[in-house]
Amino acid sequence: MLRSAVLLLALLFAGSAFGQESDDLQARTFKYFMTRANNGDMNAQFIIGNRYASGQGVKRDLDKAYTWYAKAAEQGHEVAKEKLERRNRAAQEAEKAVKQAAAAAQAEKVVKPAKKSPVKVSQPPATVARAPVKKPATLGVNAMELVLSGAWLRNRQAAEYLPSAKTSCVKASASSIVCFSKAFGTDVGNSALTYTVKSTLSDFDNDGRFTIKYLYNVLEIDKKKDAAKDDHGPADIALKHGWQDPGSVLQCRANDKRRVTCSRGNRYTLRFSKI
Repeated sequence: MLRSAVLLLALLFAGSAFGQESDDLQARTFKYFMTRANNGDMNAQFIIGNRYASGQGVKRDLDKAYTWYAKAAEQGHEVAKEKLERRNRAAQEAEKAVKQAAAAAQAEKVVKPAKKSPVKVSQPPATVARAPVKKPATLGVNAMELVLSGAWLRNRQAAEYLPSAKTSCVKASASSIVCFSKAFGTDVGNSALTYTVKSTLSDFDNDGRFTIKYLYNVLEIDKKKDAAKDDHGPADIALKHGWQDPGSVLQCRANDKRRVTCSRGNRYTLRFSKI
């Protein structure tokens, strides 16, 4: 076993010396550490977590990454513990914010505005012919309710900014929605980022238009030698930890009952579909 481990490490160093590791070597490396991880090796479990988090030798899967971090942490791995604590703090902050938004929405429903006395309007002395006013196109549904009604996808994956399997949203007021996402992953340069998103949806119009204001919160930055380009990740996230104020704004419109298109100026367009 020791001889096999030394041989594997020699191959890894050789791959680094000559540039990027081949896909085959990455896969074999992952298989080697997975065997050790399944046998209870604490360090191998942490390495498998990193491999799932960065997508080296295996398809990126953050849920599986944190499952292996948890196994390593149970055996006393300090760095794995830190990763879990950072993720738990972010999840607690998101859950607290959603509860606060829900409480604010409930309070707004309880306090009803006073009724206004009707204002009498005198009739004009003569009827004047006016050109007909063209009414704006409507979807036949409330745009806010449409957004809240389903789990949205972007590039066939759970959406970050709209309600989805990984993003929880609540109606914060009569005219706004607040959303907090679970952890997502993307590549920026030669680093793998783990991040969450807070988004506020507002300015709903009767033609299906609305605005999304969003903030990224970068939880982790893992350096890796050869990061694969991620076409599904956000194009405007920065390589730095923490909340990225002041955030960004998307102008969106519900095209129909199952599709939403958003744009940020002339820079890029995002398309969402409902499951």
